[in-house]
Amino acid sequence: MASKSTKNKYKRKKNKKKKYNGLVNKLKKNGLLDNKKLVFEPYGEVKMSDILLEYVEPYMDSVKTDEEYKKLFTVAMIAWNVSFLPEDEQKKTISNFKTCFPPPLQNDFIKIVNMMIERKNTYFSEYKRKIIDYTLKDLGDEINISVASTL
Repeated sequence: MASKSTKNKYKRKKNKKKKYNGLVNKLKKNGLLDNKKLVFEPYGEVKMSDILLEYVEPYMDSVKTDEEYKKLFTVAMIAWNVSFLPEDEQKKTISNFKTCFPPPLQNDFIKIVNMMIERKNTYFSEYKRKIIDYTLKDLGDEINISVASTL
């Protein structure tokens, strides 16, 4: 009979696989996976989900609903990835994204994205991986996020 710790390891591994399957299915559905090799938690790399949670931490108190969490993480993903562009490209890209918002919110979007880009460059500059997609799961008292990123 397997020991209790062996059973717990198996259960954690099974739950982790289930969590990643949702993200994999979403990537396939959106055509972002194709025939690319997928690596979960690459050895020696920090988990992008942990980095992203730390990155959005100053904004977490301002969100309450699932929809607000999705918006926060989407804006964070945009800001994170835009931060890798040259400055003139950043402005063009942000301007293109702002059209997704009604005119009264466009200036707020630009301010928030610029603050997040500054935060990325100041506190997370050593991380060069781009965020491809994410999934959120509400676990009641906490949010669980899975992140797909480049290596």
